[in-house]
Amino acid sequence: ARTLQPPPPEPEAPEAAEAVRVAEAEAAAQLRQLRQEAEAFAAAEAEAEARAAAAEAERERGVAAAAAETARARQHLEAAARARKKLEADAAAAADVAETERRAKCKAEAMAEEAEAAREAAEAALEEARLEA
Repeated sequence: ARTLQPPPPEPEAPEAAEAVRVAEAEAAAQLRQLRQEAEAFAAAEAEAEARAAAAEAERERGVAAAAAETARARQHLEAAARARKKLEADAAAAADVAETERRAKCKAEAMAEEAEAAREAAEAALEEARLEA
């Protein structure tokens, strides 16, 4: 960019030349201050963008963690359902075994009663045969 050079001061106006130098110095100071403010604003803007990106990354990590926790909970529920079904099947099988054992016991008791009645009948027949002999 081209910079405009102020016209050389005229020798008969030293106060005017001093005023121009003061004005130039003030303009240069204002320009430095504006540049510093622009740099500070740019830095603040970059920091805000970095914070926003970090917050978004943290939110995404939270979403991913929640999804992983949900998947783990679902797996635990499925495992619990499988265990419950197995326990129900085991309980039904145990009930079947208990019923079979109960029936076998009843049958054994009935057979024992029949055997006792047969023994008593055999003893009675034997006693009768002795008496007849």
